[in-house]
Amino acid sequence: MSKLEELKKLIPDDDTVIEEFEYAGVALVATIGSKNGKPVEWVYMLGGKDTKPRVKAFYISKNEAFNVSTRKDNTWYMVNMMNDKLKKDKLREETAKVKAGDFFKVGDILVCTWGATMRIVDFYKVKAVGNKQLKVVEIGQTLLSGDGQNGTVTANPDSESDVQLTCNIIFNKAYSNDDTFKLEASVKIEGHIAHHWDGKPEIFYGD
Repeated sequence: MSKLEELKKLIPDDDTVIEEFEYAGVALVATIGSKNGKPVEWVYMLGGKDTKPRVKAFYISKNEAFNVSTRKDNTWYMVNMMNDKLKKDKLREETAKVKAGDFFKVGDILVCTWGATMRIVDFYKVKAVGNKQLKVVEIGQTLLSGDGQNGTVTANPDSESDVQLTCNIIFNKAYSNDDTFKLEASVKIEGHIAHHWDGKPEIFYGD
């Protein structure tokens, strides 16, 4: 028996089904019925981490009870919320499996750009890779064009700071058109986000 069929067995005969949905192992059925003599929208959900059906009731007006199209719109909003929850659960599951070494290695050059009304560029080199953390040092940069206020720079890996910084990995999700995703990773260094440098000149500018 499918999850959708299992949910339908719970629905009273006099309730009106306004939506049914099954996606990524999770089923949802929404109906118009009553509770304590008042019209309600019942939402039945099963799947994901839930081994038993979840049932929620949302009180609605009599006009809403008769306006099925409006209730369908609201139900699709709930479906989208459910999909978002599934994606977040999947992201947590995937990030629990990976380590920093799956994305970074010693010697990698990272770049961080920041500033509200300006664009400041910092470069870092990875010195050690842990489970979910990196140790990095700030490195120098070479001015390619411009002056101290505006221009382009590249990293200078031969010029290193003596101070090592410990930073946490941040895992990001990159979705494709079919709702599947791959993990990407960036690094939080002193409150700013850094990522792999692609070797191209970086633009900087002041106020």
